[in-house]
Formats: sequence, C-alpha cells, structure tokens
Amino acid sequence: MRKNSRRLLRLTASGVVKEALTPADKGQLELYELTLNPGASSGTDFLQHTGEKAGYILSGSLRLWLDNQAHLLEAGDSFRFPSIVPHMFDNPTQQAARVIWVTTLRQTDSPAG
Repeated sequence: MRKNSRRLLRLTASGVVKEALTPADKGQLELYELTLNPGASSGTDFLQHTGEKAGYILSGSLRLWLDNQAHLLEAGDSFRFPSIVPHMFDNPTQQAARVIWVTTLRQTDSPAG
C-alpha cells in the first residue's frame, strides 16, 4: 500500500490520530500507525472483544492498561494480548508518541472501508 493511499482516521477529541497501513479489502489483520499527542487516550472506558492486539512503540511512551494494571512502554518496547482482556491506552507524557498497532478483526467485524 502506497503512503499517499493510506486512510486517515483522526480522533481529535481524544488526541489520537490513526492511520491505516493496510488496504481496506478483506483480511484478518489490520495494521495502523497511531500518533498520540500528550495526554491523548483511547477513552475512559475499557474495551473488550474477541481477537488479538499487538504493537511496537516507535517513539515516545504509551501507557497500556490491561485489566486495570498499567504498563508504561517506551520506544523499542512491544506488546501482544488477547483483546478479550479489558484494555485501554493513553500517553501520560508531554511528548507525542508513535505506535505501530496490529489488530485481528472481531468475529462480527468486516474490514474498514
């Protein structure tokens, strides 16, 4: 997929910018680059669903909450977890963070279009 063909989803209220790195056609994996501005978050509620998530911190810091336990990840760190575990994330620092984010589709999902 060419860089200028990427789908961009701005979540401005939360301070997260999500850029699709995979085409919108059918597949089991979706790959994104997330930019989290200082104080940005996935929201105030824990998410929980089928599938799996993984990622790699390119720069900055990401605080990943898994089942009410916080894990502060720095550039070069990576993660993977079953999406059934209650989860959310944020950037508690004053520096923007960039993260490669991988997710498998939920059972009821269809690829984003």
